[in-house]
Amino acid sequence: MANFIKGIIVTIVVLLALLGVNVICNITKFEINQVIVGTLAAIVGMTLYAKLTGKKNEQ
Repeated sequence: MANFIKGIIVTIVVLLALLGVNVICNITKFEINQVIVGTLAAIVGMTLYAKLTGKKNEQ
């Protein structure tokens, strides 16, 4: 259950960061590529979750 809450927190933080970036870019009339931003958000979210939960990458 604790990992579920950490996942929710990571999701909220990443979404708020994306919201801030989009607002700033819209104010300055700067076009951002949504495919790249979405991919980076997913990678950052997974990395933050792995760091928070202490899970190691098993390869």
